[in-house]
Amino acid sequence: MAKRAQTKADDAMPQLPSQIYAIASPHSQGGVSLFEAGDITNSQTVGNFSSPPEFVQQAVALLEAAGFTIQHTNSLMIGISGSPKLFERIFGV
Repeated sequence: MAKRAQTKADDAMPQLPSQIYAIASPHSQGGVSLFEAGDITNSQTVGNFSSPPEFVQQAVALLEAAGFTIQHTNSLMIGISGSPKLFERIFGV
């Protein structure tokens, strides 16, 4: 099979790593995502963005069922990783 000539468009395409790492925010007790809070997040308001343990556990179970690897969890966020294809399939990006 003949090798395809490389084009400038190929050079512009970024190569994705084999694993992508991201942070997920479980539903917070204040009803606002930590990522949507903007400037209102500070040491006095951060508690509003924490999630009850059962919310974190449910989110972890859903993320694992989807195929993500859980890197770490706390009441504010869940660290996840997975292949680029997994992120594309689940999040459409």
